[in-house]
Amino acid sequence: MKTVRLTPCAESKFPLVEGLRFFHDTDSDLYYFNATEPLLRADAGKGLGVERFFSLRECLITPLMEMNGLSHERLCVRDTEGNLYLEECLVIPFMAYVESWFWPYMVLRMEELLSLGVTLSDDMTRLFYRTRFGQDAEARNHEESHGR
Repeated sequence: MKTVRLTPCAESKFPLVEGLRFFHDTDSDLYYFNATEPLLRADAGKGLGVERFFSLRECLITPLMEMNGLSHERLCVRDTEGNLYLEECLVIPFMAYVESWFWPYMVLRMEELLSLGVTLSDDMTRLFYRTRFGQDAEARNHEESHGR
């Protein structure tokens, strides 16, 4: 596995997924996410690992690899401290592998996108609601609907 020097990205590409951090490899101009942290958080005796991820998700990984013109060696790298990083095209299948809630959540978002033509995260919906009706509108609505 190749060892690379990575630069942290200023903001997360997936702010709804807590702790998912992205990095840039300036030599290859590829972006990676830290897979070590989600694996450590999720693997409470589940036997999760990067090798198992690659073997279980082969039907998803191969098309992503081909579509992005990536070699297998570029999909997984280490930094000098030994942390594992996966190329950004693998973030959705990887998160579905380590977080049981993620795949059903993505299926719902995809269903909305295909049926309605648009989908919004829960946080974005709340932001639009507060922008339109005011910061305390959500609390007022909650109180009114619960008879308080």
